[in-house]
Amino acid sequence: MVRCLSASKSLRTLKLERFGITSTCLDFPHLKSLTLHDGTFCSYPPKDILVDYFSKCPSLETLKISEYSLVCRYRYGDLQRSQKLSALKSLSLHTVKFIDSYNNNLPINLFSSFVSLENLELTECSLMFGCDFIISNPRLVNLKLSLLTWVWGSEKNKHVIVSTPNLAYLKLEFERSVNLNLSIDNLTRLDTVIMRIMKSPIYIRSMNEENMDYYFGKLANLFQGFITAKSLYMSTNTIKFLNIFADKLHNQICPFNNLENLKLQVSSTDEVYDIYVSVSREVVRYLFSGSPKLKEKEMALVFA
Repeated sequence: MVRCLSASKSLRTLKLERFGITSTCLDFPHLKSLTLHDGTFCSYPPKDILVDYFSKCPSLETLKISEYSLVCRYRYGDLQRSQKLSALKSLSLHTVKFIDSYNNNLPINLFSSFVSLENLELTECSLMFGCDFIISNPRLVNLKLSLLTWVWGSEKNKHVIVSTPNLAYLKLEFERSVNLNLSIDNLTRLDTVIMRIMKSPIYIRSMNEENMDYYFGKLANLFQGFITAKSLYMSTNTIKFLNIFADKLHNQICPFNNLENLKLQVSSTDEVYDIYVSVSREVVRYLFSGSPKLKEKEMALVFA
């Protein structure tokens, strides 16, 4: 079936489900949009999936892959990849496993070589390697990271590093806590941040002091990267997460120096009442004291 499709050289849009993809079957020189769902990449020895399988789709601008395993044959500083997928503007990966076939513990930076990439979305992806994961691209404008998890080894020794100087929009979603060592650096044009913790983080209160300090350190380090943001959207569970560490916020300087809009995402009026009754003074100070353009009364409510 794929061989027949390959004969359609003028094809612009293609969606394949439950297909076994080989490195030679995708031959569409004019293809603009490709969606792959619930299939496999067939190759041994493993190839660099993100480039080798799409080398015959030079016009590809939008690529969506879900429920696949991606073998990442990438070595830090490898410039050979920049010659492929040069037209790609939007990349969406959902429920994808990233595997480092070199297994040499060098940092992995998969996206820097895509010279036209503007939009990147990683949702419910598994990072299956023992090294830092770098997201760095000079053209990237919009980034969404949702429910990423480490699969091998201790997450305390690995980092997800975001360093994209033109990034304007950043959406972060976690399940119950900030479970990643997420370092944000060099985001000089960051305008809008959405920060969501999906489920109640109340279980953190039962942790010992060492683990509490660990999770608070990740949270404080993450927020320091939002210094240029003008608009911040937070879920009620994010406020609850901050509330758990209210005593530790006492010595923290508010990182939101340029904030103009702070919006709380709620799903019901009950959540509004719960937050306004329970939020501590230290959390309020931490959120509002950094920017002269922001006042407490200016927190807006956004119903999700």
